[in-house]
Amino acid sequence: MGEILRQGQTDFTVWAGPAGGDWDMMIGEGRVKAYINCYTANSGYTNVSRRFRAAIEKGELAYEDYSQDVLMLQLHAASLGLPFLPVRLMQAPADEVLGHQRGAAQGPGEVDDLKCVEIDNPFKPGEKVVAVPVPKLDTAIIHVQKASPDGTCIIEGDEFHDVDVAVAARKVIVTCEELVSDEYIRRDPTLTRIFGECVDAVVHCPY
Repeated sequence: MGEILRQGQTDFTVWAGPAGGDWDMMIGEGRVKAYINCYTANSGYTNVSRRFRAAIEKGELAYEDYSQDVLMLQLHAASLGLPFLPVRLMQAPADEVLGHQRGAAQGPGEVDDLKCVEIDNPFKPGEKVVAVPVPKLDTAIIHVQKASPDGTCIIEGDEFHDVDVAVAARKVIVTCEELVSDEYIRRDPTLTRIFGECVDAVVHCPY
């Protein structure tokens, strides 16, 4: 994120799962024009990231919120190439669903105008489900513990939604704590989480 700030890049439309100081910094610098997210917090410091909260309270950020469960499923649907995603997790009485159909983040062309639409289940007449949009990811930045020069990655611990994002995005930049050899990766293929075919660039970026 620091390099993006140094280069002066701006006007980002961001799809982020559980986010923290990385996107809070970008929002604080005014680099994000639309933000689709489930929550943004600096765990251990604040319940809600300060710059993110200030931008929302001042009305400076086009923001669309989904539940964490739905947002994770949206990212998985993106990795599968699905056009939209039917869910039950956001169901409510029909008038409430209709009242929240239009997204708050309308305007930028990269953001879907509709947040959710109640539709019929084609396999069970009379049953309703809620359809939500699937993100169209252009560039992803993913941090991993170990990566080989060809982009094959080992993630130690919780991978969250990083694998789905890597598969779904048109371009992927990986930053890694440790740059390892192909031979190291081959020692135990079961540890591989992101395959080199998904990755466009690897940056050795410890700590």
